[in-house]
Amino acid sequence: MKSTVPSATCGSDWDGNVRSSAVPSRMTRGTPTNRNGRFQDGHVTWPPAGGPVAHHSTQPSSPEGGHHGRAHDRGPDAPGTPSEDLVVEEARDWRHRDRNHKGPVNNVNGVMIHHIVTSDTENAVKISYDGRPDLPDPLCHGVIGRGGLVCMVGNGRTNHAGRGDGDVLRAVIDERPLPRGNERNTDGNARVYGFVCESLGDGVHPWPEEQLEAIEKAAAAICRTYGWHAGSVTGRLEWQPGKIDPKGFTMDSMRARIAGRLVAT
Repeated sequence: MKSTVPSATCGSDWDGNVRSSAVPSRMTRGTPTNRNGRFQDGHVTWPPAGGPVAHHSTQPSSPEGGHHGRAHDRGPDAPGTPSEDLVVEEARDWRHRDRNHKGPVNNVNGVMIHHIVTSDTENAVKISYDGRPDLPDPLCHGVIGRGGLVCMVGNGRTNHAGRGDGDVLRAVIDERPLPRGNERNTDGNARVYGFVCESLGDGVHPWPEEQLEAIEKAAAAICRTYGWHAGSVTGRLEWQPGKIDPKGFTMDSMRARIAGRLVAT
């Protein structure tokens, strides 16, 4: 059975600004339901129940291997965990699309949000599933379209975060305010789930509310599964120097939405 958490070695870098005219991928339609904080449509259950995860620390934490924290407060099967009501689809053989050969399963500490520059959801899925000539697939775990669709494209280690600042990862682990990311000294592909969001990437065209809500729900579903809070969610621009994505909304505003959802539901 494939692992559903990233593994730990250095991965490739991704510039977050992909353009392609690739042929759209085939996708299988799912039912818009989610149970116990997980994406579930009768075929998809992600993140996994009972999989190896890294827990947040009550002490200042190091991102360099090993478990550094306490057990999460709520397990993925905790009673009363509400539905996020996401529309989830599957891209081809996504369950077996990973880069786990780059290293063993290791700690997972958070969720990272990116954008991909395209105006077509299926194109975004195609690029993210198949990769690029300069960057092997898959490029994330899920693609979030402008209409609110979440499409699963990767399972396990994916090439989405590249190398970023270890101080930022420590802050994510401890769920405290993020320092400015100014180094590339830590492998993020091994430590965070990644969602790529369809966008023109210019900061001018507005993000549809349906898409912002889907980002909020997807991140909240993972946080709820592992007993995390909104401080476990970061953007690529906060992680790696020189990156701009996601552009057009602030991560502080998205974390506020996620926090509100986790409290209200």
